[in-house]
Amino acid sequence: MKASTTIRHTPLLLAGLALLAAACGTASNISAATSTTSAGGAGSGSTQPPAGSQPSAGAPQQSTTSATTATAAPATSTGRTAGCSTQALSLSLRGPNGAAGNMYYQFVFRNTAATPCELFGYPGVSFLDRSHDEIGQPASREPNVVERPVLLGPGGNAYAVLDVLDPGVIQCGAGSAAAWVRVYPPGNTESVLLDTSGRLQVCASGTTETPASLIAPVTATSQP
Repeated sequence: MKASTTIRHTPLLLAGLALLAAACGTASNISAATSTTSAGGAGSGSTQPPAGSQPSAGAPQQSTTSATTATAAPATSTGRTAGCSTQALSLSLRGPNGAAGNMYYQFVFRNTAATPCELFGYPGVSFLDRSHDEIGQPASREPNVVERPVLLGPGGNAYAVLDVLDPGVIQCGAGSAAAWVRVYPPGNTESVLLDTSGRLQVCASGTTETPASLIAPVTATSQP
């Protein structure tokens, strides 16, 4: 009787072991799937995807949404459109418009290429005399201004405002007429020289407590 009882219960014991093994395998698969989704979501929101890249067909929806809404970007471009090269731009200088010891000028960057391009950030600006020697300090970046990418279609414009303080207001010692302005478009190391026709007076001192001039980042809107 004891031997018969052992034989009857052996199938039940084997069936229980089989169910336990299946449950362990299911738990392992759920853990792996959760780890894959978490890794995709954590890595996709740091930067914009490179131009022309597409998410894979099997990528989780969470990863695709995070990549689309990401806002971080390099200083020169958002990665969606090629940056505007100096060779593709024509520059002009408007102004001045004066107010309370400040003279405001506006740079206009026009896309002369047949394809769209993008500008993002601050131009580099310095002032030169007739001999192309630098006068005073280059323009400082205007603080507390949000930089936004500007897409320029063929013939499209971007704008940047230059604020030059009256040399007498900041007590720099002496003012000087800048014959030329050297401008580096955002994201470029090649500059353009603009003739000011002597209409731009800047501080000739090398150092002042207050910046002698401020340059704003490019915008899509012309300032009055």
